[in-house]
Amino acid sequence: MLKKFIISILQTAGGNDTAIVDGFVPKSLRKVLNDRIIKQFPNVEQCGFCEFKAKKDLVKFSMMGGEFSGNAILAITYAVLKGKNGGLNIKSSGSNKILKTGIRDNVVFSEIPIFKSFASVKQLNTNTFLVILKGINHLVVYKKISKNRIISAAERLLNQFDLIKYKCSGCIFVEIERSDVLKINPVVWIKNVKTLTYETSCGSGSVAVGLSKLKRSQKNQINLKIKQPSNNYIIVKAKKSKNSFLRVSIEGKVKLLMTNQNISL
Repeated sequence: MLKKFIISILQTAGGNDTAIVDGFVPKSLRKVLNDRIIKQFPNVEQCGFCEFKAKKDLVKFSMMGGEFSGNAILAITYAVLKGKNGGLNIKSSGSNKILKTGIRDNVVFSEIPIFKSFASVKQLNTNTFLVILKGINHLVVYKKISKNRIISAAERLLNQFDLIKYKCSGCIFVEIERSDVLKINPVVWIKNVKTLTYETSCGSGSVAVGLSKLKRSQKNQINLKIKQPSNNYIIVKAKKSKNSFLRVSIEGKVKLLMTNQNISL
């Protein structure tokens, strides 16, 4: 007997198409369903699974690889609130923290779970930083690189710094356009599905860049526009004290591309 699943597809900051499956999906079926969705919708870069608990006003959300995805959190916020102003509590894979998210004036926002210790951001060499986030690790590399070399360069660096062994790691190449605008080229490795993907936008990668800047800044807060490969922006807001990071949030525009699409297994 065929099992039917309902999916929506959303786009964050003009890219990173995310498929969200409504309702409970057994873990034994998730990879098969993930592969079917990506085969049927080739522009989809990642899949997540949503279970909404109305009594607790809590959204339980898991990514296919068990990682944390900032863009997916923005996408699920938009989907559940149906694009209208409001707030949610979300518990996501990759983090034990219940996140406050919402929509305000057509902009979707979410707090991001972080390790508050400055030790979570380590400078590895002159232009490379390791940023350890809850649910994903990122190399942040301040270097312009040609598009045809991005995937191979990211794979080399992820292996060089032994990040390929983790369930989810990224390599974010950064170009400085202006003092308050950075452009990124993000590549993300998901071990469970063995994919190395050049993403058209990346929320957690944008956060990693923001923290690498904030740790070195003389100021105690930043408000950065991070230009994505889609040429749209994710805004990173972060604060620190003398001894630690305090909080981080992201915001951006989300677009609903497709809803109530049936997938059968």
